[in-house]
Amino acid sequence: MKSQATICVKNSSVAYNFNSYAQTTFKEFMLAKLLRRSKVPKKSKLVALDSVSLEIRRGESVAFIGHNGSGKSTLLKVIAGIIEPHEGTVQVMGRIAPMIELGAGFDPELSGHENISLSCLLMGLTHLEIESARSSIVRFAELEEFIDLPIKHYSSGMQARLGFACATAVNPDVLLVDEVLSVGDANFARKCLERVAELKRKGTTVVLVSHDDGTVRNFCDRAVVLRKGRVVFQGSVNDALKVHHSNLDEIYLDRLETESRQETNFENKTKLLNEKLPPSARVLISVVQNQAVCNSVRVNEPFEIKLELCMQRVHNLLGQVNVGFGINSIDGRRITGWNLAQAGVPRIQPQAFIDSKMVHVSFVFDAGLPALAHGFYELVCGVVDNGDARALCETEPKSMQFCQAASEDNLYNDLIHLSPALVAANV
Repeated sequence: MKSQATICVKNSSVAYNFNSYAQTTFKEFMLAKLLRRSKVPKKSKLVALDSVSLEIRRGESVAFIGHNGSGKSTLLKVIAGIIEPHEGTVQVMGRIAPMIELGAGFDPELSGHENISLSCLLMGLTHLEIESARSSIVRFAELEEFIDLPIKHYSSGMQARLGFACATAVNPDVLLVDEVLSVGDANFARKCLERVAELKRKGTTVVLVSHDDGTVRNFCDRAVVLRKGRVVFQGSVNDALKVHHSNLDEIYLDRLETESRQETNFENKTKLLNEKLPPSARVLISVVQNQAVCNSVRVNEPFEIKLELCMQRVHNLLGQVNVGFGINSIDGRRITGWNLAQAGVPRIQPQAFIDSKMVHVSFVFDAGLPALAHGFYELVCGVVDNGDARALCETEPKSMQFCQAASEDNLYNDLIHLSPALVAANV
């Protein structure tokens, strides 16, 4: 029953034992053979998950985030039942649709139709459910002309599309997604995102593994941060991403320190770290209309985009800083954007971040943006070190609704031609 769909992981651990032999060269290997020396293995143990416990309620959308090798995909496979934990328990209630590797299990000699039956049977669907969903699967995958051909003749993108369509054919109770939302071209990728959002609205429990901050923010209610096989944080998406990026900084520093210890000139260690570790910026975006911060803007009236910047690790290697914003469609296409350089405003000097904890930048639209079509957009910000064109931050996209005030004889207009109406930018 969908009302019972839930995931409960208790003290689950996964470890792999592997042997590495003392013979590391071909010469050593041949000598050991000729002299009949026994190979003494060096036993090693890799801990992929270490006493992980978490619970995901019905209808929740949860992201697993962390650095490469932190255990995200392993945990997802444990939940899917692909890997059995060596310790602990995993309980999943409801039908699972695992989108861990699209097309896994397809037989290249079988046709698309036959592979639909095979894939859906493996997911536990009945023959009646498969037949009722077959036409929608083919239509969603956009493979009407090729569905009777053996899939060995399909491109990798066509196989992935068919795999995604099969995985989401019948509303699952639990949907497991591992970095597979960018399937095919841009239009099909947008269809995939819309399908996942539709399943989420219907109450499907979604578990997502992703390295993309924007995807995590758009689809997930909360996030779980993993590091070295352990859960180090569970909570809101924004807080989890802060912990995740802090972990990435620590891992990066540790690697740099290891590299610097290997340098022959120990005196240059501090200088090497300062040169390689870039400054880090944090930005807060807000839109003001009629002297009030808002999430819905009437584009035929004046409004202002405000950016608040905080810079960390400011040192003498930081050059002049250029700041700008972009308005993107919900599928990531850039509609328009503007920055200090384009506005003819001097870039921000590094000293400004040393003298003040926060630097404010405002883009004022006295005439609004009347040509912008009605709809939802993402507002993003970019901060660039003009000295070496380094990007200094990854901003949190802000969802905005842009609309035109409707009159009796004029409803919302389509986007015809857009030219930014920026009249001032003040630092």
